[in-house]
Amino acid sequence: MRVPTNGDAAGDRYVHFDAAYVLGTLSGADRRDYERHLATCRRCRDAVRELAGLPGLLAKTPLEGVPPNAPHPPEPLLPRLLDRVNLDRRRRRRVTAAAWVTAAVAACLAVVMAVTMRPDTSRPAAAPTVTMSASRGAPIEGTVRLENVPWGTRITVWCSYAAGPDSISYAIVAVDRDGKASQVGTWRARPGRTYEIVGATALERSEVAAVEVRTSNGVTVLTWTR
Repeated sequence: MRVPTNGDAAGDRYVHFDAAYVLGTLSGADRRDYERHLATCRRCRDAVRELAGLPGLLAKTPLEGVPPNAPHPPEPLLPRLLDRVNLDRRRRRRVTAAAWVTAAVAACLAVVMAVTMRPDTSRPAAAPTVTMSASRGAPIEGTVRLENVPWGTRITVWCSYAAGPDSISYAIVAVDRDGKASQVGTWRARPGRTYEIVGATALERSEVAAVEVRTSNGVTVLTWTR
């Protein structure tokens, strides 16, 4: 999560959106609004890029490994973590700023150049939504869309479930060309409902060979293969 600094505009509503965006917890309206903002804000794009690997780290914790009555972290923990992140980022920015100043001075001694700066107005490439193949007997239907984004690929899955007595935990898994699988999103589905789940991976869109939906015990129920 990007920590506000003195350089942030007062009332910047996007400061805390980066982590929620990567984890797919923003509402549809907020996500679209934030994506428009990302096209013009390099600082927020950098923050999202730093967090792109977060779903993969969370994936190392098995869904069944966390008890439902697990205690919450102590309240002072989050402020301490934010303070530490803020301190680390300030240090990195000071080092980066010093390097840029040195390079700028050297360049000015060699030649005077006029540079025209243009805002980055790039947009993620439009991508089609495709149907995923369901395993035989699986009570689930789904579609998937892969979109290029500045930090890698956004993977959106829509799933519908047949009516039944229990809720089930699922995970979105991205598979690269070498067959390496990375979990990019998890959720708990209730029967008879449709869900939209957004995951993120640092892989380029062309590097994603397959997308799978798996149960918490590793059974694949939906598959899309390039």
